[in-house]
Parts: sequence; C-alpha cells; structure tokens
Amino acid sequence: MGQLYQDVKLSIKKNKKNSLNSKFILAKSTSEFEGICTKLETTYGLNINHLLGMGTSCITFKKPDSDEVIKICSRNIKYLKYKKTSLIEFVKESRAMEPYILPVNEMIMDTQSYFVYTQFACQPLNKKKPIDRNQYNNIFLIIRSLFSNGLLVGQLRPKNMGYINDRIVLFDYHSMHYLKDRINNKKKWWHSLIGSIDCYNRLFGLDKYKSLSKIVNQFTDYVKTNRSFDQNKACQLIDDILKEL
Repeated sequence: MGQLYQDVKLSIKKNKKNSLNSKFILAKSTSEFEGICTKLETTYGLNINHLLGMGTSCITFKKPDSDEVIKICSRNIKYLKYKKTSLIEFVKESRAMEPYILPVNEMIMDTQSYFVYTQFACQPLNKKKPIDRNQYNNIFLIIRSLFSNGLLVGQLRPKNMGYINDRIVLFDYHSMHYLKDRINNKKKWWHSLIGSIDCYNRLFGLDKYKSLSKIVNQFTDYVKTNRSFDQNKACQLIDDILKEL
C-alpha cells in the first residue's frame, strides 16, 4: 500500500468523516481509491501535507508547484444521481457558468467509482467575516446563473464559496442537480437555498438597507410560497435585487 493512501485513510478516521469513510475506505471500491492515491503520489508527488480539505464526497489536495488543486470525488454524488449524465456534461456545465462557477480545468482520472480533476485554487469564504456590496451582488449572480440554466446546488454556504480576484465564486457544486427534479422530489426544496441567503444577509448586514431588504424578501417569499415556481420569474426578481445593488 502507498503512503498517501494510508495517511488519507488515517486522516478520514481521525476526523470522523463518516461519509468519506463509507465511500472511500469501507466500500468495495477502496482498491480503486488506493490505486488513484498511488498514481497521484507517483505522478505529482502528493503527500498528506498537500491535503487541504475533506467534504462528504470529495478530498482536495494542493497540487505541488501549481496554482491548482486536485480533487478526488466519489461518483455517488447528487449531480450524477439526479441528472443521470456523464462527466463530460459535468465539465461542460461548469465551464458554461463561468465566471460565477469555478470550472473544472482538466479531468485527469475517471474510474468506475471515482473521478479526479483539477481546478484553480481559491480562498474559501470565512463564515464569520462580513461581505461588502459587490460580494453580496456576486452571491445573487451565482444563484441567477444556476436558475437560468435550470439548476440548483444544495449547498451555497461559505464552505463551498471562495474568492478569485476579489470575486466570489462557487467552487464546490457536486450537489448540483436539475431544479425541476428537486422541486418535484422534495416539498421544501428551497430550504437550504433560503438558509444560505439568510447567512449572506447577516454577513452583509442587510437589515441596514430597508429598500434592498424589501426586494430580497420578495424574492425569498416567492421561492418559498409559490407552488407553480417559474425560474424565469425568479430570475426577474433577482434582476430587481441586482439593480438595487
């Protein structure tokens, strides 16, 4: 067994990453994951010191001597489950929504249970650090881009957002899926989205801006209460927010 695999395995258990443990270590496909680690270790010189973060389905490393990161991702993600599509479409859609979404640079490995790709490194948002008017604007541009493409990302929280040249971008979109599927399959499909918007409202200090607050509330009320949700109508309401900003 390679050293990287052993060290990552230990880190997953030490940090009690149960979802990763079930998808990467306890799964029958763990030999695939071990092979990926060995290849990355020999090709790029990766070691445990390059580990940047671990989510529920993805492990991220700093690519040595580069401004990129390397992500090892399980195929057991909402995007592939709901869309029943290929990784080619995953790459295409990430690039189509640039600059609001940080796109895939290169798909470097694709196995039966995992895929590995590179992406530019960005500075993750601090969930406690205030955001300014321009950054708040970026949040709604990201939501509008998703809606206009008929898509939704389950998690738009600061942990999945980052700075590129002072612009906020969405860098983790593995929970991306069709908006219509989400609406049809889950009654409160908007719950996570509204929770994320509430988070950014607090970071921005929306309560200090009465006229803007009213327009933002019109958008969130429409999302929560309109049973015949129209993505075009939602985009129009976001345009009203952007005009006020």
